[in-house]
Amino acid sequence: MEHCYYSEIDSPVGMLLLRGDGQSLTGMYMQKQRYRPSQPDKYVRDDATFRDARRQLIAYFAGELKQF
Repeated sequence: MEHCYYSEIDSPVGMLLLRGDGQSLTGMYMQKQRYRPSQPDKYVRDDATFRDARRQLIAYFAGELKQF
């Protein structure tokens, strides 16, 4: 079974969970979202995998980015 990678980022709308397959971002979930996935043992935290997505989200919330 392949691993699912994740990272979390604090944002003005609350904590966001970023999920991916190691190459692509496959989901982004808000903390109180109804269908937010849990973090089972097969999930591996890997902030480096999401470095670009995190950078873009920070710029977006700062009003510096309009497109991803």
